Amino acid sequence: MHAPTHHPLHHVATGLAAIGIGALALLDRQQLFGLPLLHTFWPLALVLLGLARLGWSRQGGGLGGLALIAVGGLLTTRNLGLTSFSLRDAWPMLVILAGLAVVLRGLRTRPAADAAGR
Repeated sequence: MHAPTHHPLHHVATGLAAIGIGALALLDRQQLFGLPLLHTFWPLALVLLGLARLGWSRQGGGLGGLALIAVGGLLTTRNLGLTSFSLRDAWPMLVILAGLAVVLRGLRTRPAADAAGR
């Protein structure tokens, strides 16, 4: 079974998005540039990353992508005052989801020796 390949632009786009968000957050933290919308809507970056994982990944990105979308959505609703979701209270669920993703990935992929023997 071949490892999933990503188009080089996937890495460039993801890296540039991370640099842009980080730069805006740094400017805001240093009080050089006020971004009140960044405080409210930064979790949407997680939603976008989750959507990218779902769209660009050929395998193995489904559960991780859905988890990113769920966490980003919940954090956005908290920032908008619609829910009281807190990562401090919910981090054990994230650990469980990460473990589940690892288990499912292990069950889905066959060792190279099995693949060569068929």
